[in-house]
Amino acid sequence: MKVDIHAHYIPRDGLKIAREIGKRYDFKITQDEKGREVLTRDGKREFGPLRGEFYDLDLRLSIMDKTGVDIQALSAQNSFFFYWMAPEEGLELAQWLNDAFTAAVKKEPKRFAALATVPLQDSKRAAGVR
Repeated sequence: MKVDIHAHYIPRDGLKIAREIGKRYDFKITQDEKGREVLTRDGKREFGPLRGEFYDLDLRLSIMDKTGVDIQALSAQNSFFFYWMAPEEGLELAQWLNDAFTAAVKKEPKRFAALATVPLQDSKRAAGVR
């Protein structure tokens, strides 16, 4: 059995949330010099290009099948840890992300596992994440 334990996943709604967060934290989806979508924060490139398999589970499954990967352990892309946010917002987004990962696992429980995230900028809040 082939298990991919380094499988960054951005839930589809994550791109919408990134755009909303950008209004307060200069966290944006912009285009690089080749016209590809990338995540930036404070004007610096955080991640990208944003390829379909990062947020499209069906495409991800297709690629897994083609490459012989049986299961992936989905994890947050570093920008989506949100450690740079206010603690209460970091908690809210960690819970949202964990719920989205749970939904992905429920959709394909034999193909996906998930690694949860917590708001490390506040240890008390991190201890209470569901």
